[in-house]
Amino acid sequence: MLQKRKYHIFAAVVLALYSMLLIFASNTKSSAESTFENERAARTHSTETKQTHNIKTKNPTNKPVASAQILPFEIYTDGNLQTCKNIVSDTLSILPKDHVLGLKTINLTGKKMERRGYGGYGSIDLQCVDMDEMELIGVLIHEMGHITDIDFLIPREVNGTVSAFTDYNTPIPIDDKSVDFYSISWVNSSQMKPGAVKFDFVSLYAMTDPFEDFAETYTMYVLHGGQFRKMAEKNAALAEKYNFMKNNVFFGREFSNDSLYMNTAARIYDATRLKFSLAKFFNRE
Repeated sequence: MLQKRKYHIFAAVVLALYSMLLIFASNTKSSAESTFENERAARTHSTETKQTHNIKTKNPTNKPVASAQILPFEIYTDGNLQTCKNIVSDTLSILPKDHVLGLKTINLTGKKMERRGYGGYGSIDLQCVDMDEMELIGVLIHEMGHITDIDFLIPREVNGTVSAFTDYNTPIPIDDKSVDFYSISWVNSSQMKPGAVKFDFVSLYAMTDPFEDFAETYTMYVLHGGQFRKMAEKNAALAEKYNFMKNNVFFGREFSNDSLYMNTAARIYDATRLKFSLAKFFNRE
């Protein structure tokens, strides 16, 4: 009996040890599997975060544009302005890519601003209310004229000589290509050439200063190329401005979006309010 009891005790001890080993092995496996799952989840989260970041970086508006290109700027809004965003993206896809590269941010607002738009130094502020599609495009193109003037027509090399023109008290280098345009009708940033008349400008607003002259001429060239060419036939200064845009800004590309006859003997206050063909502009005909 004693030997049998010892055998039972020994068997019980062995069984207990075996059970403990099984429990330990099971816990170790569960712990390892848990650690693996946590690491896999962490890797998955990291990948998803990276993918999301890449999407935001490549296309901050999350909207495909007409040309299917990735636009190099970000659009910010103060509300649900998707229609306005679509118009902006589609319009900018029509312009030369080199012009758009100077643009970093666009701020759209659903509120009326003191002015319909502001543009320069890589940024455009644009109101999306109280304007129809044509006027909205006109204002955007005008502001892109400022962006192109400041960020595209810059000298590759500067010899140190400055012009008579200044930008916020900063002298503009004589090598800046924009100076050639300004000098057609202007002596400096605020003074017109002696003998300059309103017919030397595409609009009355273009007579404000050389910079608005450039932006209005840019707008007229893109949206009303046909009428601009007719105006240039009767005015040497306008012919010079048209050729400057054609040769130095658009490198031979010309536009014909006019849909209505314009009296070439008159000048509207600003070119952004002139009607044009949306179908021609967006190549929808």
